[in-house]
Amino acid sequence: MTAAIAVLGAVSSAVLAVMLTRPASTWWRATIEALMVAVVAGSGAVAVAGFEADVLTSRYNIAVHVLALVLTIGVVWGLGAGLHGLGRRGLAMILVGAVVILFVLTYGAVLRAYGSETVIDAVDDAVAWMRDTFGGVPRPSEVIVGFPALIWGISTRSRRRQGWWMCAFGVIGASTIATSLVSPAAVVDYVARSTVYSVVLGILVGLVVRRIDQMLTGGSGRRARRSEAAEQIRPEPPRTASLR
Repeated sequence: MTAAIAVLGAVSSAVLAVMLTRPASTWWRATIEALMVAVVAGSGAVAVAGFEADVLTSRYNIAVHVLALVLTIGVVWGLGAGLHGLGRRGLAMILVGAVVILFVLTYGAVLRAYGSETVIDAVDDAVAWMRDTFGGVPRPSEVIVGFPALIWGISTRSRRRQGWWMCAFGVIGASTIATSLVSPAAVVDYVARSTVYSVVLGILVGLVVRRIDQMLTGGSGRRARRSEAAEQIRPEPPRTASLR
């Protein structure tokens, strides 16, 4: 029962963190929204730690990630008008995102099972060096998928509601934070530093992706910059109001 409550708590906080975001037409507003997601998910991590649930960490993490993603996609299906209007580029983005998420969630097990000893030792040495040098290790699920998808989605929502689809993948970053303290062996200082490094790097990657998207969609010209400066965004309900 306690394990189920811990799963529910992590999933709820991760999904809530993403659903509370607002569209942002500027890079600094998108950054603020991403930081808010990290804070909400972090509060969920503290709540989950309070349950002191006896769980298998790897299975628990996968369960939370999958449930949070499925629930978020279910909500986004309505907010993003289903798959209508995504086009080939949008569908390709979803497929690529799904493949990347699958890889990120299973890369550790795949590496241990099929990687050579040389590669495994190199990865372990790199992780140990970062732990000893910086006191924490960035987590790929936040740096590669979660926060880049959030920044991209939040920015896209300022122009098109299909940006909700990118935000759906952002729940991977939020759920990773929400599950970070579930293990009784978790060291708070280490987890906190790892989270900070992951969020900062993920936001930086997201800002790069945002810029590339603007260049590819013709949003890097003078007119686009004037629009960004004027902060003209697609209207959405207030943060605490119903999204429908």
